Amino acid sequence: MKERRKKQAETAGKPGFCSFLYLLRHGRLAWGLIIAGELVSLGAGSAALQFTNRMSDLVAGDFSMPTLYRFIWMTVLYAVFTGLSNVVMTIAQTKSVQRLRTVCWDRIMHMKLSSKSARKAPELVSIINSDATLSMQYIIMSLVGIPAAVYFVVMAAVQASQMSSRFLIPIFCLVPVYILYAVFMGRWNEKTNLFVRVRIGGLTGFLSERLRNLDLLKAYGAEEEEKKRGTETAKKLYKENVKLRVVNTVTTAYILFFDAVCIIIAILFGSSMIKKGTLRPAEWANFFLLLPMVNNMLRSASGMWVNVKGGIGYTARIAELLETPDEESGSLEAPEHGKLEAEHLSFSYGAKEVLHDVSFSVPEGKTTAIVGRCGSGKTTILNLLEGFEQPDKGSVRYAGNNISLYALSSYRSRIAYVQQDSGMFSGTIRDALLYGIGREVSEEEILSTLKKVRVDKDIEALPEGLDQKVAFWGGSLSGGQRQKLVIARELLRGSEIILLDEPTASLDISAKNAVFSAVREAFRGKTLVAVTHELQMIRDADWIIMIEDGRVLAQGSHEELMRYCPAYRELVLECAYEEEVEGR
Repeated sequence: MKERRKKQAETAGKPGFCSFLYLLRHGRLAWGLIIAGELVSLGAGSAALQFTNRMSDLVAGDFSMPTLYRFIWMTVLYAVFTGLSNVVMTIAQTKSVQRLRTVCWDRIMHMKLSSKSARKAPELVSIINSDATLSMQYIIMSLVGIPAAVYFVVMAAVQASQMSSRFLIPIFCLVPVYILYAVFMGRWNEKTNLFVRVRIGGLTGFLSERLRNLDLLKAYGAEEEEKKRGTETAKKLYKENVKLRVVNTVTTAYILFFDAVCIIIAILFGSSMIKKGTLRPAEWANFFLLLPMVNNMLRSASGMWVNVKGGIGYTARIAELLETPDEESGSLEAPEHGKLEAEHLSFSYGAKEVLHDVSFSVPEGKTTAIVGRCGSGKTTILNLLEGFEQPDKGSVRYAGNNISLYALSSYRSRIAYVQQDSGMFSGTIRDALLYGIGREVSEEEILSTLKKVRVDKDIEALPEGLDQKVAFWGGSLSGGQRQKLVIARELLRGSEIILLDEPTASLDISAKNAVFSAVREAFRGKTLVAVTHELQMIRDADWIIMIEDGRVLAQGSHEELMRYCPAYRELVLECAYEEEVEGR
């Protein structure tokens, strides 16, 4: 089963027609509307054939009232079917785009954070906004338009053969011309569109990263350098767009040429046959109207195919996203209380091993500090404890069971996770505090919690209090205020286990002390696991795990490790020196 899904994922992620077929199966298209659109388009094709018959009668000089009535009736019917076909196809496209975006969003919400797609946020935005729209436009246009075009050409050939078998010659000559056009132009359009999508993704990522870090950019005086980089990125996109415009120009020239060829063929065929007396003027008028319409239908069908091939880049990225594996989740309900343990954990990012045979037990209701130098694997341990990553070997156990046996939502509800730069979504402070709580929280409970983390006076000082608007990622708050609000949120959540990942790394001494005090008071009696290099938190910990080069070097209390672990002692002295320098 895993091998089959792996093969599907590889096929779906590659640019090619397989991704198009994959999207037909898994994109939740509005098939009812698509089938309705096809039926209406077939009706429009039938009406168009009758329209040419009535028009040819008029061209031949038959202006009798029955002929005029039939002509008017078929004109109205053709217009109604054509308009209705466009309306149904537009609704089908809009509905299918909405469904596909829902499918993509659902996949993003459940994908593994370690997956390739999860690391490309700007590209995911582009997939949901642009790729979903364009891929559905091309797919539905081809599903509705190509069968209708083929039907019209076949019926037109039958109608032409009834007038003269010689009329089939130009029709049959047009078919291979447009097949060749569709094949070669489709390949060209596919490659060009794919490069354009890559360049657009690169430009989106470049702009997102620079706009997110404008302060860093200006602090280093890198405006001119980044200006050059932005210009180069835009130039690359410009060059690919020029190629795409060349494709469109060649396409337009090809179309205009064969439009003229069809008119010339119709005139030459008709005039020669009329002179010989083998063709009546009314039949020639019918053929004269019919051949350009056949040409238009073949051009439309081949153009749709070219667009489908050009849209392969869009469908490939969507298919790759939809094949991203889900997070692994069990079915058991996680108990409210339990011991957290790591047993022989090993984990690698690609070929680089980050953790090797890591084992430890977290004391319940106590504070455990995980310490070590940068890059030793401390944050990776927290990600494994939270279930964001799955170990290559070993297991994380909670209440005696491997966490893979628990439903992720149930297990994670027992754990609070405060990261280095815990952000919050835009909205109000109240929204930020109640995000993900999932229960009714009274005003009194909110105010009491804010008091516990010592941020109540800060909120009271705001013009609108709890209803004060928060900027993107909490940018309108200080680092200390934001961290204390995140701690308050986790306290309201009521988790018994709290994971802290350098919660004061970006704060000054005063803010650090305030956050330390808030943490001690808010989570007293709970199981606390903190990745930290802050001396105060290390000394206050009941149990300390020293990590070095992805291995557990030592475990014990602060006093014990100071006595028998030289590496720990050296680390503590470095932390003390850094804090002394920072406090000056």
